[in-house]
Amino acid sequence: MKDKELNCPSILPRTIALAKSKSVHQDYLPDRDAHWPVSYAATHSKASPRIQELANPNKRAPVHIVYYDPDVFKVKPAALKAQCPQRIRELAQPLSR
Repeated sequence: MKDKELNCPSILPRTIALAKSKSVHQDYLPDRDAHWPVSYAATHSKASPRIQELANPNKRAPVHIVYYDPDVFKVKPAALKAQCPQRIRELAQPLSR
């Protein structure tokens, strides 16, 4: 087999210019390092009694005692006697297209 020469197109100056990356904006600030020193005030801070009080969760009664309503599933007599108006019946019908 013969070695074939690779036909590479000549590289134009415009192609070289387009291949270069853009420079960053003059006001660009790179990302801050993930590790930075912690200040003395942050490492030696003390929580006030009020902050400690707010940090504790609220004392609540159990849910099954607070929200228990034995009549929750009973239907009221007024709801049993309700009548649907004619206009509502008309609106409930599907549109005929």
